Amino acid sequence: SHVERMLASALYWKGLRIRNSGEFPNIDRWLDAFELRPSYQATKSDYYTHVRDIPPQYGDGYFDVGPEVTMARETIEGGCWRLPLSVDEDSLEPLTAPFNAGEEAARLEAAFKLVNNHLAVAEFAARGCGEPGKKRFQAPLADPYATPNEKYVPEVDALLRKLVQTLVDDNAIDTFRHGPPVLVEGALSRDATDLITCLKYLRDRVGVPRDMGFHAALQLRSHLNEIIFALGGNA
Repeated sequence: SHVERMLASALYWKGLRIRNSGEFPNIDRWLDAFELRPSYQATKSDYYTHVRDIPPQYGDGYFDVGPEVTMARETIEGGCWRLPLSVDEDSLEPLTAPFNAGEEAARLEAAFKLVNNHLAVAEFAARGCGEPGKKRFQAPLADPYATPNEKYVPEVDALLRKLVQTLVDDNAIDTFRHGPPVLVEGALSRDATDLITCLKYLRDRVGVPRDMGFHAALQLRSHLNEIIFALGGNA
């Protein structure tokens, strides 16, 4: 809905929090009621997806300056993609009851989406080190004609298999922060750098609801970050 886009864009570019701010109780009640409709539950997006798809459609947004804008940008651009997740109904982007079936359900949804299309996802991620398409689009993250670097497909696939296992077992922190190295000994640092690029390419293109629901997307992005950090990368 356009109201949903307003929540994301006003917060991201202007630092204006509409939902759960205490200033717009009627809008809060309207949103609470709207989210109970199954038809809306199936189409609800998230703030990250909105702020990435709004400029190509309507033109660039312009940031105000201030601590509210800084906090909103950091959060929406991935500041909340950390394990353990810290998101609830009072967060800047609230995880409300109709969309919160629990962390296990969200992890399993993310795992199912990866497993159900694992080879295509691995090849998609390998576009990060592949060749960009000759035809360019206004959306900076859109490159449907890009070709993957086949060299990295097996390695990316192996990392995504490990990620899925941690999604199922709920042990990503132990596995990636305290477990054995993610890459085998002797792997070239250049390989690690390129794999990080591939995983970031995938992480930054997880769309809601196209790929999965909001809570599942948070889990997937956060778990991808755990591997990225384990490889020596940063957010």
